[in-house]
Amino acid sequence: MAADLGNTMQNQSQLTELLEDLTEFLALHPNTLWLDVLLVDMNGVIRGKRYPRSEMEKVFRKGIQFPVSSYFLDVTGRCLDAEGRGYSDGDPDANCYPQPGTLAPVPWSATPGAQVLLSMPTHRGLIVDPRVHAQGQVAALQALGFDSYTAFEVEFMLLDPQSKASRQPIAAVSKLTGHAETLGQVYSMEDIEAMEPFLDAIAEASRIQAIPASVVSSEYASGQFEINLEHVSDPITAADHCILFKRLIRSVARQQGYEACFMAKPLLDDNGNGLHVHMSLTDSAGINAFSNGQGGDSELLKQAVAGLLSSLPDAMALYAPNINSFRRFKPGTFVPVGRTWGYNNRSVAVRIPDSEASARRFEFRAPGADANPYLVLSAILTGVIHGLTQQLDPGPPALGNISENVDAQMPLTWHQAIEVLARSELFTQTFGPEYLKIYCESKRLEAQSFHDYINDREYEWYML
Repeated sequence: MAADLGNTMQNQSQLTELLEDLTEFLALHPNTLWLDVLLVDMNGVIRGKRYPRSEMEKVFRKGIQFPVSSYFLDVTGRCLDAEGRGYSDGDPDANCYPQPGTLAPVPWSATPGAQVLLSMPTHRGLIVDPRVHAQGQVAALQALGFDSYTAFEVEFMLLDPQSKASRQPIAAVSKLTGHAETLGQVYSMEDIEAMEPFLDAIAEASRIQAIPASVVSSEYASGQFEINLEHVSDPITAADHCILFKRLIRSVARQQGYEACFMAKPLLDDNGNGLHVHMSLTDSAGINAFSNGQGGDSELLKQAVAGLLSSLPDAMALYAPNINSFRRFKPGTFVPVGRTWGYNNRSVAVRIPDSEASARRFEFRAPGADANPYLVLSAILTGVIHGLTQQLDPGPPALGNISENVDAQMPLTWHQAIEVLARSELFTQTFGPEYLKIYCESKRLEAQSFHDYINDREYEWYML
């Protein structure tokens, strides 16, 4: 367990780096009026405060106090007091600190402002920040002699802003064509061209914020797009890119008169939104450790895949964090319903794309777009490390479409997945017993609150 840094200052080297970041930023953006400080809770919800320019240097020098319970709120923003964290302990504060390299302009705002990502190291010996848990797994991988190149692929649906009021997803209308795309034409260039002003605004905002957005695809569902983020050599930076990119997409969408939806399964009979993760390992010489040097796969790749598959049932409540998340795991939809792997095969959980030796990697296809990227990264690295240290074997790769083959060991309901995670020895080691208890208890309470409601079908079926 890391030392308790919750009420200490930044170390001197990090403070120096932060102040240099701030000085350089204000020289480039002298008209900046305010600063949004952002933290990411366990649900992947971005929370924070807005500070005037006059307090920016103070923020960077001393950090900011936030309630520790901010990391354990449910998706509606309520404090659930899980494991006595919130009301029972007096809702204590602890320091959050700006993270080097995350200060950026906010290009979608009407007034010139900035944003920076915060992190809370620990509080009373408990790691409360998902980002810090991910850092711990990166360090564990490095202790084995490996670094990782990582990239996230983000899927979302672009909706009409009336969707919230109507409580039904309504495909966005193109301002160029005057029509909404409702057929779900995968890889349709017409769909991309119809939303060109929005996609151009995404590209420009990404450039300004140094988020490496790359390839754009029109996906299977109506109004659905996928935007790839480029591989980077620091997995934490990759996760930062992912969470901040989701904020960027939502904000630019609103600026353009739309709503961006990262719900895992907005349309019951259409494809859902995934969060696919690409990862490769490099050794101390910077050489791709997943290649055997002769054009084939190394044993390390197979061990990493085996570890991911072995840990998949335990981690489902992290990859699929709410009740809607599990609607995505429908047989026959290229969403994994088993502990499967294969080459160039989208029906499996771990896909090995065709690539040259220097880019040999796996693509992990289980997480939904609604998942917290830091917890996803922690879980993936936990599986990879488990596979490497135990020298696991994934068995033969799957051939053909196996998306109908449901694995009886996979917890494919929310309640079941929470209980499987709660009993996991592997993830107790990753997160520590207290954090895992808080996470699982929070999800139990969220599930209880979700079901404390009579829906229309109950009246339709049972009233008379």
